[in-house]
Amino acid sequence: MTVSYDPSKGWRLGSVLFLIIPFISLALILTDSPRWLQIVAVVVILVMVGAGSTLMRRRAGGWRPSETLARPSDN
Repeated sequence: MTVSYDPSKGWRLGSVLFLIIPFISLALILTDSPRWLQIVAVVVILVMVGAGSTLMRRRAGGWRPSETLARPSDN
């Protein structure tokens, strides 16, 4: 059984996680939420940052986002 790994999927998911974090932070700032909810939200933000950075980490010799850019043809 061959497992194909597409690193661009991890990159996209990691970037989506990073895009969600400001909205959670904004909700915490604009609402008067209880202390326990603020603590839970901060923990969720930290977990999302860790997961996003792990997903976006490039392994040695691995895929780079710039590899998806259009290149001139070789002919």
